[in-house]
Amino acid sequence: MPAVIAEAARVLQPDRHLCVSVTHPMSDAGSFAGEQPEAPFTIPGPYLGRRRVEGTFERDGLQMTFHGWCYPLEDYARALEDAGLLMEMIREPSASEAAVGQHASYRRWQRLPMFLQLRAVKREGHSRRGGHSRATSS
Repeated sequence: MPAVIAEAARVLQPDRHLCVSVTHPMSDAGSFAGEQPEAPFTIPGPYLGRRRVEGTFERDGLQMTFHGWCYPLEDYARALEDAGLLMEMIREPSASEAAVGQHASYRRWQRLPMFLQLRAVKREGHSRRGGHSRATSS
């Protein structure tokens, strides 16, 4: 993930934005004990650090298999900072009433965020590690 963010920042023009939407790291770290709205959410292992995520899910007759990595929120923020991007916005949306209307079990997702959404900008003269480049005269 840090290498992907760094490459996106490298090719991004100044004053342009990088927008990211991923499954929220907290929701990837654990699971609900059931589909009831009040079902407990447990995190069986560590939240911090990179974690492998694998799973097969079915909804409305469609089956999807996911393989990837999950990172804590701070790792996303550090990757943006290290790439010289300034985070402008962070959102943690929960399930909407419309989504709950289609799938009653989503009500439990109104207690925890489903996604992490970030918007970062590349500023003119902004270099890696959050510093600013300095003009030098000779």
